[in-house]
Amino acid sequence: MIKKFLQIFLIVVIIFLVTSLPSMFIVSNNHGEAYLQFHPEVMIMNIPVFFTSFQDGTFGTYSINGISHSVLNDIQSFSINSGILLFSSILVALLFSLSFGVFLSSLKMTKLFRWIINIFSLVPDFIIIILSIALAVEFYKWTDIRVITLSPFSDSVNLWFPIAILSLMPTFYLFKMISARYIEITGLDYIRTAVGKGLDRHYINSRHILKNLIPYIFADLKKAISFTIGNLFIIEYLFNIKGLTIFIFDDYQFQKVFLSLLILLTIATLCYLFIKLLFYFIERVFINA
Repeated sequence: MIKKFLQIFLIVVIIFLVTSLPSMFIVSNNHGEAYLQFHPEVMIMNIPVFFTSFQDGTFGTYSINGISHSVLNDIQSFSINSGILLFSSILVALLFSLSFGVFLSSLKMTKLFRWIINIFSLVPDFIIIILSIALAVEFYKWTDIRVITLSPFSDSVNLWFPIAILSLMPTFYLFKMISARYIEITGLDYIRTAVGKGLDRHYINSRHILKNLIPYIFADLKKAISFTIGNLFIIEYLFNIKGLTIFIFDDYQFQKVFLSLLILLTIATLCYLFIKLLFYFIERVFINA
């Protein structure tokens, strides 16, 4: 337990240092010439600034279409949007990876999916996101069916397409990992014995193989969540989604950037704990029943 708290504390310190970095560089004007000066002492001054903002309930402002808004008024709804994106994309990735990596692994269609994923996993995430936006725009031109809304003037929230794109990256990673571990586990002696006894494939997959896969999933889940958060910044920015990213990319203010990153850390932690609880429930109710 102490080790977990120390890890969380270390992450918070790293977030604080990264968030403080822009404020330590100050541009000064001396006789008409601009100089970039480094003031590390500003980092210490950011601590009372944040707690003062927390006490007063004023975490700065952000602007949309040139109009300033209070961070405190919108941070709850924006946090929900970011949370929905992260939770949904990870759940979709796990559902797809387990379905085709374990339960449907014997189908020819799964081999096609594996080949497609191996190809697309070589493409940088940013390129995939840009291509998906271009395809969505072309799809709208051909069919007059709108699947995304890129206008910053729109108040509508369309999250299903960004969720689908965001879930691709963890799907590629988890599917390849689960497929590799599945092949490794099916080669174990006790699995071969179960097959030799004529046990049903679905029974073997759900009772034996899935149980042995869960520790591997937990081991790589943090990594999948971490680079999903990295892509979340890109998705929210390019799709003009009103999420926590808007506070980070908008005019720099330490308190709102630090608060946004802390909330993202909290959302990621809750996502990990929720999935861990979900697998605990599955293991208790279905696997060990």
